[in-house]
Amino acid sequence: MVPDGWEKTKLGVLSRLITSGSRDWARYYSDSGSLFLRMTNLPRDGINLDLSSVKYVSVNQDSADGKRTKLKVNDILISITAELGKIGFVANDLGPAYINQHTALVRIDPDCACPKYIAFALSSYKLNRIINRLNDAGAKAGLNLPTIKAIPLVIPSIMEQTKIAQILSIWDKAIETTEKLIENSKTQKKALMQQLLTGKKRFPRFSKKWLSSKIGEVCLINPRKPKKPTNSRVSFVAMGSVSEDARLRYSEERQYGDVEKGFTSFRNNDVLVAKITPCFENGKGAYVEKLINGIGFGSTEFHVIRAKKGVCSKFIYHLTNSFDFRVRGGANMQGSAGQKRVPTDYLRSYKFNFPEEYKEQKMIADVLDAMDSLMEILSREVRTLTNQKKALMQQLLTGKRRVKLDKR
Repeated sequence: MVPDGWEKTKLGVLSRLITSGSRDWARYYSDSGSLFLRMTNLPRDGINLDLSSVKYVSVNQDSADGKRTKLKVNDILISITAELGKIGFVANDLGPAYINQHTALVRIDPDCACPKYIAFALSSYKLNRIINRLNDAGAKAGLNLPTIKAIPLVIPSIMEQTKIAQILSIWDKAIETTEKLIENSKTQKKALMQQLLTGKKRFPRFSKKWLSSKIGEVCLINPRKPKKPTNSRVSFVAMGSVSEDARLRYSEERQYGDVEKGFTSFRNNDVLVAKITPCFENGKGAYVEKLINGIGFGSTEFHVIRAKKGVCSKFIYHLTNSFDFRVRGGANMQGSAGQKRVPTDYLRSYKFNFPEEYKEQKMIADVLDAMDSLMEILSREVRTLTNQKKALMQQLLTGKRRVKLDKR
């Protein structure tokens, strides 16, 4: 049912231009020059371009392909091969910028529709499903230009479109601001880790010397399996249960007898470090606590580190997440391509400095924990805002909720 005042149309009717990038532009790649946007620059959620990793091309702007595929403000980009229907919106002047052949360019006629509203509509769950169903027949996923022109839309007046786009942009701005806070916090934490974990920066109340050691001298590496608990219940941690910022996201309950063989064992306050590529390089691992009966089993691709008496396990945990530990571990991997692993000897022989006083170790760990907690709070806020925006899109882009228009 079409909402009152809305009308059915097609993307091609609203557009001045629908085209795609040219093939074989790899020959124009350059270390500088004009931006060259690819599918990787289109977000999986939302419409804001991801320009964190871009290519450049040195191309004649006055060539036929240059004129046809040069981006302008308010252009909409659509991925048309492989992962179909990712949407990007050119909100600002990017200077000379172009697209590759896996991306379509849609230039909306502003007299027919609000470009940003159309971008939001195309990124909605409903239209994304429609776009994927329009996939051209064949072995590879793909959309051709006539198919893109035929994408169906139901739209309100331009005034209402503009108002809806403004409202959704407020949520986008809040999400973007919070994500920047997370990135800033990550940068600050890395700098702080470099200072605190090496003793370059110390807390005023501590003056005792730092000690130099190897992990294998102050920790047990892959210790023995714990005894069976009375009720046989234990936690199980798969590789997918830990994040790339070394957090335990969830665990499952298992029976001891089902996992005692063929899996890695650990207990509360142990440190898990992924050993296999690319999990190790990506930062996978965890500090495990609150395990069922204090016991856990998990993937055989985990190394387990257990701090000895006088050593703070959380200090060791943060050490294993340091840039130096991960980079040197990656350089010491053994095995064939795709199956490389960090050997146990690397953990045993890894040299580091640490405070002689346990309280100083713990204070360092507490400060880094606090930064992790802040980033977790911010991440939850991003998830909340994203879910709120999706719910709002479902209401506003379908006419289930109408907006109040400014009186002229």
